[in-house]
Amino acid sequence: MSDSRRETLLDREWGEQWDGLPEAPDLVPRTMSAQITLRVPPDLIPRLKRVAAAKSLSYHSLARSWISDGVRAVDVPGGRQLADLPQTAQLNVKLDQMLLDALKRRASILRTPYHALAREYIERALEQEEQHVGIVAQPSAPAMTDLILLLLHAPRGRGAEAIHGMTRLQKLLFVVEQKIAPGNHFYAYNFGPFDDAVHDAANALRIAGFVGDSTPISAVMPSFEEMMKTAAERSGPATSKPREVFRLTQAGHDEAERLRRSSKAYAALFARIATIRADWDTPSLDELVERVYSEWPDYAERSLIRDEVARRRTRRQG
Repeated sequence: MSDSRRETLLDREWGEQWDGLPEAPDLVPRTMSAQITLRVPPDLIPRLKRVAAAKSLSYHSLARSWISDGVRAVDVPGGRQLADLPQTAQLNVKLDQMLLDALKRRASILRTPYHALAREYIERALEQEEQHVGIVAQPSAPAMTDLILLLLHAPRGRGAEAIHGMTRLQKLLFVVEQKIAPGNHFYAYNFGPFDDAVHDAANALRIAGFVGDSTPISAVMPSFEEMMKTAAERSGPATSKPREVFRLTQAGHDEAERLRRSSKAYAALFARIATIRADWDTPSLDELVERVYSEWPDYAERSLIRDEVARRRTRRQG
């Protein structure tokens, strides 16, 4: 460009033409869509799926439409007090960039995190749709890993923390389920009430570094025969193998404490579990088994040691 041309452009008055200039492009191209991850109560996703099935829709699409409706509804402010439930499940929702921007603007006006606002829109709409289609919401039980963390975090008499043996852990968690959140997870098996999810949850906590014991974890996929043999061993009393010891690591105690403080619901759950453990986690495993068989006889019907437990209980009472 020549010097004279440059001087002409600099001297020209551009103010009247400014509003007619096109928008400048973004310095960094923006994606067309984005994914947000919401922490939600554990029962929300099953409830969402039931409503979506009743409406023949994808539950992800339904959640996205409720967020969109919430952002557009100027007469529905955010900040409503929702049920105080532990938010331990995860819901991923894809939004287009314009909707995400609108959600963030609304959240900024309401002075609330946009994740919390999106969750509020979904929970609010879910309650309304359940009433509309005639679905009664069924609360879900806490995750087995959470129950184990809280149980081990609640020391029994004289400050003992560890639980010795899978049989004791199974029976204590069965009592917790029956007393707090009755369900169909445990079933009658060879040695009384049993749920294989207890072993899986304990393994998951070991892998996460929250529970430590002397049991090695194999990375090799077992055969079907080995799995059946393991299931039988898990359900019964200790054999000649070393008894498993379940004890929280410091990271496990920290996680349990974080869980306890996460909501009023979990604080109350921990208090009830602590009471149950103090009452049921007796030094004698035989006494614990006898008491479980006596209070829930239906779960002892298939037990291979039912008669032995009954004789032992009779001798103890006599």
